[in-house]
Amino acid sequence: MHRGFIILILLFVIGYGLSAQNSAQAPAGEFWQDSIKIGEEVSYSLSYSYPIDQKVIFPDSSYNFFPFDFSKKEYFPTKRLDSATLKDSVIYTLASFELDSIFYLRVPVFILEGADSLPYYSNTDSLYFKSVVDSIQTPPALTSNTQFSEVKTQFNYIYFSIGAAFVLLVLTVLAIIFGKTIYQKLKIYRLKRSYEKFEKEFAQLIASANGDVSRPITEHILNIWKNYLEKLEKRPITKFTTKEISVIYQNEDLKDTLKQLDRRLYGDIKPNNIHQLFGNLKQFSSDRLYHKIEEVKHG
Repeated sequence: MHRGFIILILLFVIGYGLSAQNSAQAPAGEFWQDSIKIGEEVSYSLSYSYPIDQKVIFPDSSYNFFPFDFSKKEYFPTKRLDSATLKDSVIYTLASFELDSIFYLRVPVFILEGADSLPYYSNTDSLYFKSVVDSIQTPPALTSNTQFSEVKTQFNYIYFSIGAAFVLLVLTVLAIIFGKTIYQKLKIYRLKRSYEKFEKEFAQLIASANGDVSRPITEHILNIWKNYLEKLEKRPITKFTTKEISVIYQNEDLKDTLKQLDRRLYGDIKPNNIHQLFGNLKQFSSDRLYHKIEEVKHG
């Protein structure tokens, strides 16, 4: 009987813990309108109240908002609700080119716990798809007309074919002469746009840390850098260790920077110049962008 009493107490404690966890306030996600047209931008607000000792990261442009495409976001200053609770809010601008009748969306915030980040999802909100095609009206009645109309001219298909062939020939010659140059300029433009997006996100994350260089934030910044370098170099950089990256690039400054960041992540040794280390990563990315642009120019 004593053993059965202990088991009942354990079941009560477990059940109470699950109940407390389920009663925790989830992030609040909400669309600002109830319908959307194809390609139309819509505002989606996400807010979360959390204990003051908790570290929280909201999704950025790298998150998959399907069936929506990310356009932009607007952060608001952190609010203190009371002595133990903070509240963060962000408004995302999204658009969709899908044709579903109803769109559903729920977005997580990421709770940083040690070296891990756990997603905590908001409630599910929905939008109705609004067609831009009005209902088809009843066609007007047609009146017959038997009066003869003389056709004076006909479309000259021979001249049209000759003209079309000439235009096609000109376009082909231009493509042969200038096609490589156009391709190079387009590729360089895309490389620069990608770097500008990385540079902006990298700087915003460092600024939002407000001097907090804890291991989770350091790891998040390092992952953003690796993801950009992976897209630029077309190599699985995110899966490489510091030693493997050092062997690939043979750069002593980069090698030393990554080693010091590793000591921060795995040895909990905080370097005094960690912002300089982040600056080294950014400078290396800029150098690799210049190298890639030169490859395209002379490729």
